[in-house]
Amino acid sequence: MSEHERRPAPRKAPGMRIATLRALLGRRDYVVYSAGNAVSLIGTWIQAIAFGWTAWSMTESPLWLGVVSAAGLIPTILAGLAGGVLADSLDRLKLTLLTQGASFLLTITLFALYRMEALNIGLLVVFKGLLAGITALSQPARMALVPQLVGPGLIGPAVSFSSMTFNTARFIGPAVAGLILVVWDAGAAFLINALTFLVMAAAILMLRLPKHATRPAARPASEEGVANRLRAGWRHVATHPGALALFLMLVVVVLTVRPVSDFLPALVSRIHGRGVEAVAALTSSLALGSLLGGLWTAGRPLNGMTASTLKAAFLYALCVAAFILTPNFWIGCLILTAAGAFTAVFSISAQTLVQTSTPDAMRGRVMSLWFILVRGGPDLGALLIGLSAARLGLHAAFLGGAALCLGATAWAWFRLSRLTPELEQEAPSR
Repeated sequence: MSEHERRPAPRKAPGMRIATLRALLGRRDYVVYSAGNAVSLIGTWIQAIAFGWTAWSMTESPLWLGVVSAAGLIPTILAGLAGGVLADSLDRLKLTLLTQGASFLLTITLFALYRMEALNIGLLVVFKGLLAGITALSQPARMALVPQLVGPGLIGPAVSFSSMTFNTARFIGPAVAGLILVVWDAGAAFLINALTFLVMAAAILMLRLPKHATRPAARPASEEGVANRLRAGWRHVATHPGALALFLMLVVVVLTVRPVSDFLPALVSRIHGRGVEAVAALTSSLALGSLLGGLWTAGRPLNGMTASTLKAAFLYALCVAAFILTPNFWIGCLILTAAGAFTAVFSISAQTLVQTSTPDAMRGRVMSLWFILVRGGPDLGALLIGLSAARLGLHAAFLGGAALCLGATAWAWFRLSRLTPELEQEAPSR
């Protein structure tokens, strides 16, 4: 079977219907791992908002807010590439356990510095970069591990459910962070995130998988050496028409409209003249929308998912533009609820399509590239938006980004008939 030949997926296989959900919940190791992973991911996003709010409180500068957000860009790229190779070379559970321990130590140190009032904007940038690098090293293994926890018959549903967890946590975390900042402070957010790393480590230690189940498939001789393995992953994406199109769409989305959540402190202050309570309300709106979008996506079959992905990207960009143009705060909350739903549908559907259409032996490297864009792309996007806002203002920066996203989605829509058969079929397990 050639690299891009596929087994047609049954029409109903990836749909998270009741019977399928019961089958997933019957996999003990998957349930334990997913619970720990969800808690850890929520903690990660709690800390991300705490980073942004702390930077804004220290400087009240959109540029510095962009710099702090972008501090994880280079570490995410470098560590993400290394993480993809390691995920296809080493035991994925052991790699995840080691990185959780390192993240815990760094975050506890960050909490201590905050409590001693020794944290400044420079140290904030350093810690953001270090933590982003460790997360990027771990995430490809965590994403590639999911199919191995459930077996071939449930890969599609498990990927859909896990990507829903990842993207839902991306909005639940900021909502919880907003409440923590209102009731306590950023130090409490740092401490809570440190504890979530221990929860994930405990979940890993509770798994009962045989050792061979968490090791990747054997590599062909042509992929010996780190450089060759990296090139093989890039070549797979570049030569797979469906995956390439989704990767390009993801680049556009994370650079142009995704940074809106990073700039909520600035947008709330400049547009609505409100404080952290308003940030909590808006992030809660995104979280609610994300939950609704995640629930809708979890019930969808693989067939038709490509079209749903592109529609969601288009509507997400429209919502961002509408939010920027809306002076009424409560209408803005409603618009961000819709934005949260559409971005969840886009993110979950796109990740599901990419992961199910990628062979297991290549999955770690392909998902490392995906993760680099998901986590590093918004950092670069925040920096670009910050630079644009410094010259043109926040309104013009985000409206221009939304226009670019709408144009890119229209381009992909005209290629829909070519993309659908490439993406809506399941890759061989080896």
